[in-house]
Amino acid sequence: MQKREVIKYFGSVQKMADALGVTRQMIYLYDDILPEMIAYKIEVITNGALRVVGSDYEIKEMKWK
Repeated sequence: MQKREVIKYFGSVQKMADALGVTRQMIYLYDDILPEMIAYKIEVITNGALRVVGSDYEIKEMKWK
């Protein structure tokens, strides 16, 4: 789930932070792709309006040298 999509949905970083019960500063610490557990929480909070995209969280194959 893209952070910018969630900010757009809620209208501001502060409103997103309030919905998640965290500080605005915490939102700025998240990467562009939100942590998976946060994404699922947002899916619940938004009643499915924003959905977790599995491809954002697929485990990439590691190649050993």
